[in-house]
Amino acid sequence: MTPRASVRPLEGVRVLDLGQYVAGPMAATLLADAGAEVTRIEPPGGPRFADPGNAFLLRGRAATHVLDLKSAEGQARARALAAGADVLIENFRPGVMARLGLGAATCLGLNRGLVYCSLPGFSELDERAGIAGWEGVVLAAGGAFGGATGEMPGFPSLPLASCFAAGMAALSACAALIARERDGGLGQRIEIPLSDALLEGSGILTTRVEKQAPMRGGVFAPGLYRSRDDQVMCFTSGVYRHLEGLARVSGNEAWIEDGSLDWKALRTDPEAPARWRAKLVGLFATRDADEWEALLRPAGIPVARLRTTREWLRDPAAEAAGCVVEQDDGAGHPVRTLRQAVDFWPAGPAGAPAGFAGPAGAPPLRGMKVLDLCRVVAAPTVTRLLADLGAEVIKVDTDPAEARSAYDEPLFHVHLNRGKQGLVLNLKTPAGRQRFEALVTDADLLVTNVSAGRLPAAGLSDDALRRLNPGLVFAYLNLYGVTGPWAGFKGYAEIANCATGVSSLTAG
Repeated sequence: MTPRASVRPLEGVRVLDLGQYVAGPMAATLLADAGAEVTRIEPPGGPRFADPGNAFLLRGRAATHVLDLKSAEGQARARALAAGADVLIENFRPGVMARLGLGAATCLGLNRGLVYCSLPGFSELDERAGIAGWEGVVLAAGGAFGGATGEMPGFPSLPLASCFAAGMAALSACAALIARERDGGLGQRIEIPLSDALLEGSGILTTRVEKQAPMRGGVFAPGLYRSRDDQVMCFTSGVYRHLEGLARVSGNEAWIEDGSLDWKALRTDPEAPARWRAKLVGLFATRDADEWEALLRPAGIPVARLRTTREWLRDPAAEAAGCVVEQDDGAGHPVRTLRQAVDFWPAGPAGAPAGFAGPAGAPPLRGMKVLDLCRVVAAPTVTRLLADLGAEVIKVDTDPAEARSAYDEPLFHVHLNRGKQGLVLNLKTPAGRQRFEALVTDADLLVTNVSAGRLPAAGLSDDALRRLNPGLVFAYLNLYGVTGPWAGFKGYAEIANCATGVSSLTAG
């Protein structure tokens, strides 16, 4: 997303892609985006998923071989490719690869350093292992069909299980490659069933905390409102300051002064949400959608107009941020689609890393030290998955009592921060800043989703971090990227979904 040169960390890694439909090909594409050389094995007749979306799912392949894996010749050729690969990705039902002469035992016997990654619908240990794990089947089995209307539940139009499984597979494959370096060149087998990935990605929906106070929604929950020009607006307020900011910027400071916008009352008065919903319905009807975005977003208030995916792919802001690219759909036709989601930027010369100190056979990221300065869901999920793979993660946070958020802990905390150490620091004090800088100096990775405009003031600019630790890997997530006219805007997943067309696909 910037003109700086990109150094992709997986250059030299060879990936063999036997995936079909979404999960397997997407995992291979994520590795290709990071620089891996991906060779694809295609069945006679082309990919089983024939769609312009393959411009995204199958991009970055260095080579494609059409092989009939039901023939002895095709199997022999595939085994030869597996013998020279670092990573193999497949998403057949358990047992299918073995019947094709390409099971994990066979391939690992040919190549002791292979990372063999399977993404079936259901685990080989699951009684449903023989069921074809189509996305809809996995969503139904995992309880992901929501919004029932009459007798029929709503069908999610996004392949949630496949997408989360693909991300976990790419991360796990990278971790296994790290472990291979530590363990004398030994690879391993990884299995990430889509059903398990769906459960992992469901977050707090699958978590029950005894004696947890109910999460109060109302005015704090994401809300959809009609603007004066009959557009749909999404406004969400994860913390009280968003409500306060909306009142001030819209010229309704009286709501603050007369006590009607009272944080405690909003969270405890059962009638308050309905009253505020009525106020907000009336407020958003006073301006056009573009006016609301122009007024609220620069003030740090999470808001977005509902756009379709087609609108987003052609929005000047998406182009300026480098989020979209035009590709060939495989049939000679141009199609606009997403470019790679991750950019890798060189940080300058640094000494070779010493490697992680975990013993052979330990979790692959044992010895990695991660600093977590993340809020809400997406970024803390990154560090949670790293903790699952053995990294030592320190969650640095402000005092929860001062946040005035829309929910009480431990609602999100239990799921998002499992396996992490916790540390409350005030980075605005000299003592807090000193402790934080000492942690940065000793860390391998820092992850944050602080809004772009706050990075320098928080001491999280790239230059400031490099002075403390030249070898630090700095992973940064935010709403709209780091370039383009929307880079500094704040928001949550609901805002991104609304602005980029996801909500129009899922909510109608």
